[in-house]
Amino acid sequence: MDYAIAMYSSITVANRVKKLAANQISYLGIIQAPASLGVKGCNYSIRCKFEDLETLRAICDKFGLKIKAVFKETIQNGEKVYIRL
Repeated sequence: MDYAIAMYSSITVANRVKKLAANQISYLGIIQAPASLGVKGCNYSIRCKFEDLETLRAICDKFGLKIKAVFKETIQNGEKVYIRL
């Protein structure tokens, strides 16, 4: 299964997004994104199923919450691979 990782400017923003999206998205987790992704600053992120990414983006747009970066997390040859979208 593929996942989406949406990065935010702070843990506060990530928690707010999680609270706003909880009723619309079945799986939401707050993670600290891997440093290997190369995004500077706070790396607190929302991890959700990839098919829920557009719903997550719509919620962020509706409430004016900026997503810093988005990645697709997938498994290739038994290892996690991150693709920036």
